[in-house]
Amino acid sequence: DLLLSEGKLPNFARLRREGAYGRLKTFKPTLSPILWTTIATGKTPDQHGIGHFVARDRMKGRDQPVTSDMRQAKALWNLFSEAGRQVGVLGWWATYPPETVNGFIASDRLAWHFLFAQGFEQAGGTGAMGTMGATYPPGLEARLRPKMTRPDQIGLADLAPYVDVTAADLDRPFDLEDDLQHFRWVLATMRSYRDVGVELWQSERPDL
Repeated sequence: DLLLSEGKLPNFARLRREGAYGRLKTFKPTLSPILWTTIATGKTPDQHGIGHFVARDRMKGRDQPVTSDMRQAKALWNLFSEAGRQVGVLGWWATYPPETVNGFIASDRLAWHFLFAQGFEQAGGTGAMGTMGATYPPGLEARLRPKMTRPDQIGLADLAPYVDVTAADLDRPFDLEDDLQHFRWVLATMRSYRDVGVELWQSERPDL
């Protein structure tokens, strides 16, 4: 509101003026997979079935990040696909394994995933995190992989606009409890999805 009043966000001002504007309420706990799935389905957590970052894998007897096949309601991309419209889904929580759609899905496991501390290439399988691959169609992953940025590829020059660090700081072991290493993950992930998103938007131009 402050920046709007100062005239510094003209596009947000236009959205508010010509669209809808209001305060949002949220669900507790405010965990991304819960909220993003609610946005995508229009259903409450008890209806769509996604209740946390992780869920118990009964076959393997351990926790794993929530997956698309745990979702118990159709998402917008399912509905649009069924209506014959082309969809594009990029980095949305709980979209792995990617569903078959009229269009493409680059799932939340295409980029380096913070719930897999060893990184996407060491986690096993042919895809970012598992054997099924991280995209639909499957061949899309090979095309997008060269555009992905890993946290260890974020160097001093990349960090300079944000933080003042030394080469010795970057040599610390990777740990998400380390603020600097966590920030490298965030920057790498955002850069990856930005670069992939620009390419897919320019080449595919999905309806949704």
